[in-house]
Amino acid sequence: MMAIRREGPKNLQRRSLPETGGGEEAHGSRGQVPPLSTRRFLVRCLRTFLFAEESTRSNAPFEDEADWRSLVQLAAFHRVAPLLRNSLRNARSPTVPPSVLADLEAYVRSASSRSLFLTGELVRLLKRLAAQAIPAIPFKGPALAVSLYGDPALRQFDDLDILVRREDYPTAKSLLRSLGYRPEIPLNKRQENAYLRNKRHEKLTIVKESTKIEVEIHCGIVPPDSPFRQNLKEAWERREPLFFAGMETTALSSEDLLMSLCAHGSRHLWCRLQWLCDVARLIRRRPNLDWGRLAEQARMSGGQRMLFLGLCLARDVLATPLPPEIERGIGRDPQTGRLADEVKRRFFEGPLVNRTTEECALFRPQLIDGLRDRLSYWRRHGLGLLNPTRADWTSIRLPDPLFPLYYALRPVRLAGKYGWMAAHHFSSRRRRR
Repeated sequence: MMAIRREGPKNLQRRSLPETGGGEEAHGSRGQVPPLSTRRFLVRCLRTFLFAEESTRSNAPFEDEADWRSLVQLAAFHRVAPLLRNSLRNARSPTVPPSVLADLEAYVRSASSRSLFLTGELVRLLKRLAAQAIPAIPFKGPALAVSLYGDPALRQFDDLDILVRREDYPTAKSLLRSLGYRPEIPLNKRQENAYLRNKRHEKLTIVKESTKIEVEIHCGIVPPDSPFRQNLKEAWERREPLFFAGMETTALSSEDLLMSLCAHGSRHLWCRLQWLCDVARLIRRRPNLDWGRLAEQARMSGGQRMLFLGLCLARDVLATPLPPEIERGIGRDPQTGRLADEVKRRFFEGPLVNRTTEECALFRPQLIDGLRDRLSYWRRHGLGLLNPTRADWTSIRLPDPLFPLYYALRPVRLAGKYGWMAAHHFSSRRRRR
């Protein structure tokens, strides 16, 4: 029995996903190394789903019997089980065991119930924000699922993300507190004020205990330690209308959304196929993408390599066609190809593990193209590192009169953390040699 844990109301809190051949916990499958043939099979299934309406790409990939147990575990880890279910069901291949489809159907029904529950809560929150004249943009979660797949059940998500302007941040948070939400990490008044003043903090996670719903209030599209320098004023001006769940709201423009997807995937070393599917699906669903504007935006904001990396992977792994000008741009940057090869090697050869904070921190600087952007990144990142964060406030609890001491304690904590990270990295490199 493989169980996949999901937070939510008691009747939705846990859903078992049986597998052929017995099994183990879904999270217990992490660290395993699925067969290469299974990984390739999953990729072919995803391509079949993503390009189902294009006859030249819809050849059924079910000529050989798969390792179904590993396939289902792999899809669960990459959060693409609903897409795998649809691909297998639509193929109507006699080689697919009926029990596999039944198990996937049961899991997708459970995930769908959770998705609809979260979608209903998002609509409620957006309406309350609108009633208080607080502009808000839903992104990720239900809004992304509906925008790209037309159905919240086809994209797995566990929380809600709402973008507000920085000046509306305190008011939005107060509104959600009145609806029963509380900060994930309790902060006293002085810590909270410092948190909101610090522009390195672009989101606050709040939780509703009665339902275990987690909401992230963002005032930035990407985290502040990203090499991508976002222009939020222009992003708000480029908003597009979005209709979902019976209401009208706004969403990021297609170009801003694609850039944010590539920034998010790059930030986490593209360790989930779900993120690549989002990129591929967006390109397919938005044929009128302004590629010239997108490339220029990415170049001016320091996000060109992140954009090219995401598009390169979507092309190589999911056979997503790219326009000639993007192909030329990727070809002019050898580093993009090297980073894509590293990501693909991890996917096709590595174990099922989330990338560590240390791995991501060491990977991120490689995404920066050009001396000016590198200097800008390290200047922003370096100055921001001086400000205390929640990690500092929770590691050592100081009374309010001693609050300024956090500025002195923070360098000590970071020296210990990143000193160990660097030592571990170079030690691992020596062992590999």
